[in-house]
Amino acid sequence: LHYAAAKAGILALTRGFATELAADRITVNAMAPAAIRSPALEALAPDRQEGLLSAIPLGRFGEPEEVGAAAVFLASDAG
Repeated sequence: LHYAAAKAGILALTRGFATELAADRITVNAMAPAAIRSPALEALAPDRQEGLLSAIPLGRFGEPEEVGAAAVFLASDAG
């Protein structure tokens, strides 16, 4: 519950900063990846992993490299 509340707070803070800084042509982004393949995810019991996986429309966990690529894009001038 605390994790979800903190994540929601980060997204709300991001929206607020984005709104305030848009007039100066400054973009503000946040990343809030969910089920990314990691040692913590893989340490979960297989039935718990399957439960998480069943809620993902794409049917797979994200990969760390995908998160990294998105972060690099958002930090670039193109982002």
